[in-house]
Amino acid sequence: MTNANPSGLKPPKEISKPDLSQQHPVQPSSIYVRTTTGRVRWFDGRLGYGFIVETRHRQDIYCHQKSIQVPGYRTLRKNQRVIFDLSEVNGRRVCRNIIPIEDD
Repeated sequence: MTNANPSGLKPPKEISKPDLSQQHPVQPSSIYVRTTTGRVRWFDGRLGYGFIVETRHRQDIYCHQKSIQVPGYRTLRKNQRVIFDLSEVNGRRVCRNIIPIEDD
């Protein structure tokens, strides 16, 4: 008796394509709240993050280096005035599109 499959491996199964019509729509993890101003409480360029105090509510809001809208090295100075979009991501308030305001 000859063995039709000498390696003993089973042939690969046919892979079916997923039915995309049955998938749930993607829910946004970020909700836009509003544009506001504030001052930098502290920011560490080596760590790439810090906190901004919103002018209106005096609350600390997390900010990441990727959200700073300046050319070159993105960093902020303590007490520097900024304008930013306040967003909520997974229940936490964060700064987006941070633009430093030049002090007089």
